[in-house]
Amino acid sequence: MIIMDLGSGKMQVQRLAAAICLALAGMLYAQTTASTASAPVAPNMSSPKATLLSIYASMRNGDVSSIQQCMIFEDADEAEMFNISLTKEWAPVKVMRAMQAKYGDGALALFGGTAIERQIDDAVTHLDKIEITINGDVATLSDKKAAVNPNAETELDGVTLKKIENHWKVMAGTFSDIGSAVKPEQVKMLRATRDATAKACDDIVTRVNAGEFPTLEKAWSAYQAHLAEAIRTATQTRP
Repeated sequence: MIIMDLGSGKMQVQRLAAAICLALAGMLYAQTTASTASAPVAPNMSSPKATLLSIYASMRNGDVSSIQQCMIFEDADEAEMFNISLTKEWAPVKVMRAMQAKYGDGALALFGGTAIERQIDDAVTHLDKIEITINGDVATLSDKKAAVNPNAETELDGVTLKKIENHWKVMAGTFSDIGSAVKPEQVKMLRATRDATAKACDDIVTRVNAGEFPTLEKAWSAYQAHLAEAIRTATQTRP
């Protein structure tokens, strides 16, 4: 898995998950390590920084549900498109972490995990220059470089969080018009693929944790075959 390049302007839904990771991943990075990455992390939304850390930690674990708990959506359609995008990008990370815990760091290379970690490290450095301004129940991220040179604006600039019942949540709409370019018939295909991906990943994690595969290579082969078959079946039998 490789984080996608983010162009200028509004991001499309398929770029959303990667954008959040690149934008928010580094906050309080040192508190989260590979040795603890496989353990579920309950979202902490007590402050804007705590929420950003929760999103980051959940992405490291491939915990799509926890990421989504940290977001605010305009409606159910927006939430679903967000979930579809996240599942495609980050559900495999949960498999990677399970294999890493079972067989060692060799699993990272198979999933492109080394590249992900490197880009997160870069994001940590960049976040030192990001300001979080709190005004009542609203917090906004701003990039100092963008104020001097508009061409230097990044996906961080303008990201907004809102405090609801003492929980700070990221407003998903500050990233993109989620799902605006997706037709209803496409949603059915995307939904089927999302469901197949999630189930296949959960199945393999269970089998890895149970010690079904004697080697990383066998676990990886089983994962690829199971995921491909699950998606093929789902897309052929979708309603």
